[in-house]
Amino acid sequence: MKRRLVVNLVVASLIMFYGCKKDKPFIPVQLPESVSHNGTLIYEFEYDNKNRISKIIQYVGIGTNEFTPITSLLIYNEVGDLISQKSDLYNDIMLNFTKSEDGRYIYLSNGMIIELNSQKLPIKRIYPNLFAPNLTLSYEYRYNNLSTLTTHYDNPYSINYTHDDKNSPFYYCNTPKWYMLCWLFNGSSDFTMQIFDLRNNRLTARSLLEEEAIDIFYYLYTYDDAGYPLICKRVRNDGVADGIITYTYIKK
Repeated sequence: MKRRLVVNLVVASLIMFYGCKKDKPFIPVQLPESVSHNGTLIYEFEYDNKNRISKIIQYVGIGTNEFTPITSLLIYNEVGDLISQKSDLYNDIMLNFTKSEDGRYIYLSNGMIIELNSQKLPIKRIYPNLFAPNLTLSYEYRYNNLSTLTTHYDNPYSINYTHDDKNSPFYYCNTPKWYMLCWLFNGSSDFTMQIFDLRNNRLTARSLLEEEAIDIFYYLYTYDDAGYPLICKRVRNDGVADGIITYTYIKK
């Protein structure tokens, strides 16, 4: 009798658990196809069958007000490591990436070094002396989102970030995160850097110089039905709009 009672209680518990458990909403896989800044196209992307970026077209101004398309092809080896970026800028320049044996460092052929943590996220970017002597960038994370970016050069300068709980545009992109954070937007403004958030979308960016806040930006989003950002509007702490990013997506 006691055994039957125990069995009945277990069955009832299972029925209650599965009967009350809500299905997790399905979030479709989609990846950015194009990105525009204030109505001007700045990026286009293509992907391979593993959801890795295979081709990037970046529209940049080089000495004029006209935006010139620069095409880059990403090359992966047989085990999936990103090993090269071939760009049509300056006669098909090739940038090579070499991983250390322990996987902690990425060495770029231009002399830059990227240090990774155990999650393969960059924690330090060291510039060669040719670019800027003793210039180093350090990265800190919270829930796999970039929480603090610090520039170590003369007076330390930091930017602190907070994020929402929705998928970032590149959430399902399988291109290495160190490439997204340390090279793809290398030299871009902090606003366009928002494009490459790793997990969720940033809500605030607070600039600090010697631990004193000198600027705050707020990011306001319009999301699609799946929760991905379609429009991102950045606003300064004085309420002045500072730029608009718009996205189109490829659905997988």
